[in-house]
Amino acid sequence: MADNMVTAMPTTLDEPVSETIMRDLRQVADKLKVVLLPREDQEGVVQKLKDWDLWGPLLVCLTLSLLLSVTAPESQKALVFASVFFVIWCGAAVVTLNAQLLVCSPCNTHHT
Repeated sequence: MADNMVTAMPTTLDEPVSETIMRDLRQVADKLKVVLLPREDQEGVVQKLKDWDLWGPLLVCLTLSLLLSVTAPESQKALVFASVFFVIWCGAAVVTLNAQLLVCSPCNTHHT
């Protein structure tokens, strides 16, 4: 009888890895679109921004690090990649910590 009471909750363990990756990439693309191309008529903008994760910033950081390291001289490629990656993530950590300590709302940061 206990088996009848248990409801099957869908989990990501039941889906193929390719579906999980594509779903996550679509979510990252949606959030990046909201941040990079803001429009007033987008549905659920605030909700999308409140439901944050670290995939988008990681992809942006990796892309910038790769692009800058590709254009660097051959002897400095690894140093440029590591430096850019480290500086961006440390900066992001400082901004995040500051926002958490100040308990600020991204929508209420302007002063009148």
